[in-house]
Parts: sequence; C-alpha cells; structure tokens
Amino acid sequence: MSASIAQKARQLATSASRASGPIIARTRTIHQPIAPVAYDCVKLIFIRDGSAILLSEFGERPVTVGDVVTLAANALCGSEPEVAITVTTLYLDRDYIIDQVFWQHSAFLTDRWDAQDFADELYSEPAQTLRLGEDRAWMLMPWLDELVSLSLDGPSPEHFYRMQALLFAVLDVITPYVKTTPVRRSPTQRKSVHTPPLRSTAGSHHTGATWMVDAGIPLHVLQGILGHQSIETTKGYLHSDHRHLAAAAKQANQFLSAPSPRREPTRRDGPHL
Repeated sequence: MSASIAQKARQLATSASRASGPIIARTRTIHQPIAPVAYDCVKLIFIRDGSAILLSEFGERPVTVGDVVTLAANALCGSEPEVAITVTTLYLDRDYIIDQVFWQHSAFLTDRWDAQDFADELYSEPAQTLRLGEDRAWMLMPWLDELVSLSLDGPSPEHFYRMQALLFAVLDVITPYVKTTPVRRSPTQRKSVHTPPLRSTAGSHHTGATWMVDAGIPLHVLQGILGHQSIETTKGYLHSDHRHLAAAAKQANQFLSAPSPRREPTRRDGPHL
C-alpha cells in the first residue's frame, strides 16, 4: 500500500477535525489503496462510482455504487479500489450525534450521559454496509453535493440550519437500513439504572463531606446539604479520622439548638446592704 496515500488520509482526518463544525462533507476519487485509518468522528461514506474492497477490523467487504458505509468513531477502515472509486463522506461530530440521539429518545432518556450509553448499546456494530441500491442512493446526491459545497469554507452561522436540514433528509433515508441492537426503552427501567450526570461516586461524596467539616460547616447544615433524613447517615459520610469531630459537632449543635432556660427574676423584699 502507498504510504503517501495513507498520509493524505490522515491529513484529511486532521483537517476535518480542525474545521470545528459538527457536519463536514467531502467528495473525492480514490485510485490507490489506503491503509486503515481511524477518525474521532462518525463517518458516512456514500459510494457514487466504481467499487472497492474495504479493509477494517470487521474484515474485508466489497462495496459498489448504491452502498453506504457507516463507521463509528475510532473505527479503523481502509480501502483497495478496483481501478477507482468516487465517494462522498460525511464527518459527523460524535457529541453532535449524541445530542440528536438524546432529543430523538428524550421521552425515556434522562440526560446526555444516558444518551451516550444508549447509543453505544443501540448501535453496537461499529461498521456497517447499507445496501440502498443505485436508484435510492442517487436520490441523495443533490443533498450530498450541497452539503459539500456549504462545508468547504468551514462552519458558517448563515448555513447552519440548511446543513442540518440536508443532513436530516439524508439520515431519514438511510436510517431504516441501519442495524440496531434491542435496548430497554421503558422510562422506568432506564431511569432506575441511571447514573448521575457527573458520574459522582460514594467516595467523592464522603470526601466532600469531610472537606465541609474541615471548613467549619455545622453537622446539621451538612445534613441539609446532603439531603439526609438522619444525622447518623451524615456522620457515616465522614472519614474515620473525622468521626470524633462529628460527635463533638453533634453535641455542640444540640446545645446551640436547645432553647435557653427562662430565668425567673429574683424577688427582693427590700434593699440589701
């Protein structure tokens, strides 16, 4: 395989990532083999002319006019053209795709962390070849050509909505051909196994509680911050070397919270010398 061709592919990957746009489209004709290269974005490759053998972690697959290749982020893929092959490739930012998945399934997804896990389960095959057929694939060509034209100069606020409209039109056609893995879709089931957005752990809560005690936060205030019903639960969130502080703080809190005893005025029958 030609090292220079592989280098050009890597340069194209770098330029695509630097364009800082969620949607990038490029059309090119390939005459020489390209060694497998990985991109940090989702790729949709539309075969417009010719044929080739794709080389990747999934093995070797022949592709021809009317086929669409989908590649997940960081999936290796190269090609060996049979004479030549012309393709239009869409480079889609992975975070942008996760946002679309979130809004598409927002009825039962709680946040974008949940959407990322859901997408990984739903689209479990990192590489797929969709057999659209020539007629259906040619229907997409005007949209793909316009996407290429609009993305050549980089991201533009004026073209933002038009590019999204074109992309969604393309996805509307190819999505029914994408293989998916069944995923639980019950809102109750999804939310019952949901991980908090910040991926916090019990250890981080314990450390945070200890820090607040060190900062002088009273134990009853810390109890309210953590949302604990019992102050004993709050004490359990302190590291062992701060348990004695918790005990002392509890006594101080009880003392400060207790109402002051009412003192009766001293009766005096007369002046005292």
